[in-house]
Amino acid sequence: MASDYTKLLFCTTGVLLHRLVKQKSIDNINYIVLDEVHERDKDMDFLMIVIKKLMRTNAGKTHIVLMSATLDSFKLSKYFSHWSQNESCLQSARTHNINTNHPHLIHKFFLEQFVSVDPTLYKKLPPLSLNRPQIVAEQYQYVCKLVSTFDILEASEQKKSRGSVLIFLPGIHEITEMHAALEDYLKR
Repeated sequence: MASDYTKLLFCTTGVLLHRLVKQKSIDNINYIVLDEVHERDKDMDFLMIVIKKLMRTNAGKTHIVLMSATLDSFKLSKYFSHWSQNESCLQSARTHNINTNHPHLIHKFFLEQFVSVDPTLYKKLPPLSLNRPQIVAEQYQYVCKLVSTFDILEASEQKKSRGSVLIFLPGIHEITEMHAALEDYLKR
């Protein structure tokens, strides 16, 4: 139950790793929830090593929740079981079957279909640089045009309810920039 004393910190794996290495303790943390642990990278692997070490030395009553849709729970529970003789503390979560019948109609659009709405979309793809992986203003504007085009295409189908567009971005900075770009685009 949440109270005035409840504190939640939502952060990236790297931020949590930095914080735990710096404070060298998890005594002041009741729960650590790691999502998508199957997405192996240096930060996630090192974070689990640090958590395991801190659980041996000063864990108190810290609970570790590891979440993943494709996780091998046996291997991970074996990895973390060395710090505790009490195997009952290792619990697998309930699994849920995913219904493949989508409750919402899913439309797939291809860039070629947008030519009828805005011919410039197909011809003016923003340049990408693999040497400098970043999103530039021109790319945000391009996404705004795509979203607008989705809306025009759906409006032409005369639907009572419109769909949503899900845009995956790498971090909070990019999310903020995309939000600002969409708001500016709507004001025009």
